[in-house]
Amino acid sequence: MPDPHEAELGQLHERLLGGDPVAPAELAERLLPLLRSRLAGWAATVDDPHMVPSAMGLVIANYLTDPARFDPERGGLAGYLAMEVRGDVRNELDSRRRRRRHESPVAEPVELEPHGRDSTVEEEALDAVDPIGVSPAAVQAARQALGELDQVDRRMLEMMADGVRPTSAYAAVLGISHLPVDLQRKAVKQHKDRLQKRLERLRARLS
Repeated sequence: MPDPHEAELGQLHERLLGGDPVAPAELAERLLPLLRSRLAGWAATVDDPHMVPSAMGLVIANYLTDPARFDPERGGLAGYLAMEVRGDVRNELDSRRRRRRHESPVAEPVELEPHGRDSTVEEEALDAVDPIGVSPAAVQAARQALGELDQVDRRMLEMMADGVRPTSAYAAVLGISHLPVDLQRKAVKQHKDRLQKRLERLRARLS
């Protein structure tokens, strides 16, 4: 028997592709509880209780900003996004293990190598200043600070750098799509302001 949730999500997906301005908020509202339900058993096996909700918000935001990445011919939307969440959490766990190996107290400082979208976040803070006259230690300290951002903050910075404007997209990342729109706007603004101040402090350390 067809899943009624997937049928509804399929219709919302078509509306999103068609540019319906309310489709992102409706999709975020329906996807979050569905993903929580689908992933509840698996999420209980993850050491960090905050990782799975953060990954859900990130995956939903990625989908809302690029819905064409989802192919309905290959399965349902909720199943596809649940698979993406699992993959993101596994990647983050692998990344944390690698960082812990580099954080031995007897090891020499290791410069984090940017990869993928991470370089965009670093460029926001580091490329805004003239590198001439900036000490390598200061650059290293800034890169280390950026490397300590959690998954939600990094995604928020990437979206800000890309010029993403809809509050619903940021609310999905923060996991607050269930709140009234005015509270979403307030929370998103506070979070963006905090990240902007953090970037400004990093730039000040390099200037």
